Parts: sequence; C-alpha cells; structure tokens
Amino acid sequence: MKAGLLLRWGSFWVGVHWAPEHKRLCVNLLPCVTLWVIGEGGDVPSAHQHRWKLYARRLDHTGWSSHLECKYCPERKIVYDGEGP
Repeated sequence: MKAGLLLRWGSFWVGVHWAPEHKRLCVNLLPCVTLWVIGEGGDVPSAHQHRWKLYARRLDHTGWSSHLECKYCPERKIVYDGEGP
C-alpha cells in the first residue's frame, strides 16, 4: 500500500473518488489538493491532467482503426479497432 499528496490545477473538485481499474482512492478536502492511497498493484496518479487527442483512420472496406493518445505522455494510449458502419 502506498499513499501520497498531489497538487494539480486540473483536480478542482472536493470529494472522494474510487478508481477500481487503478486500485486507487483519491480524497480532495480542498480543491487541487489530492490525498491518494493505492492498494497492491495499483497505479500512482500522474502529476498532470491527461489531455486526450483522437487519431482515426479508415481501413479499406473493413472499418476504422483509432486510438486516443495523451498529449503529455504519448506512451499512454487507448486503442480501438472496430468495424465501420
């Protein structure tokens, strides 16, 4: 188990948030100040707010290939390969 404090302008909220995919609990008692706790195998929150950009391309008669990529950390991608209309 790890815990930490994160100061980030993009976290302008007050409350509690559980992210099961990251095994992380975030608590903001003040805007922009996050206390986080992660469980075994959890992910530490990044110091920046992710800014996603969509990349898409048409495949020959088979559909679309696309992915979302973070502006600040391009190694972080969400890939989608699906069939077109």
